[in-house]
Amino acid sequence: QIYPAEGCALKILAQGVYGKYQFEPYERASLRDEGNQGWGQFELNAQQYFPFGKFVLGAEVNALYSLKKLRGDYTASIVEASAFYPTPASYNIFNPAFRARSYMTAGLLPILKLNDNMQVRGECHLFMPMRKILADESMRPYYGKWFSEPELFGELSLVYNLPFASLNIYGNYMSYPARNWNFGISFGLFFLAPRFLH
Repeated sequence: QIYPAEGCALKILAQGVYGKYQFEPYERASLRDEGNQGWGQFELNAQQYFPFGKFVLGAEVNALYSLKKLRGDYTASIVEASAFYPTPASYNIFNPAFRARSYMTAGLLPILKLNDNMQVRGECHLFMPMRKILADESMRPYYGKWFSEPELFGELSLVYNLPFASLNIYGNYMSYPARNWNFGISFGLFFLAPRFLH
């Protein structure tokens, strides 16, 4: 279900990857990067919903640890970094502040069930990169300090679940860039294309 309000879920994923890569930035041939690469990655996601009558309090934690190394260019490094997408609406936005090689998150999800099909849903997530990916003046990447510069994501939505689709009116906020508010309406089902790498 796209907008769950009961039950629990647990996902544990371990991956090992080996392959070749090639990256050539536009008009920056000096930063061309290619070669072999290999790394391991571990991911944990846990969700639990606690009912209190019409009110439900959800909790979610995520942890991702990767041995993937930085590329020679900041853009290549940030694009291939793992991203945190807490809600379906957040998939519409490419935000480098919510991308990292390794990170942890914690979230609270207060939900008011107006009836069997309608809910007012809040979500507040704290994203903590293990080490933030930064760029120097030549756009070469480097790691920031350990467990510094957390980011905040919040969303409030009105959801109506039909037997065949969901209607969602939402507004969300991201702490980077400053005053980053987004509003929208979505209708339908939410499917992600299969991904080889998570």
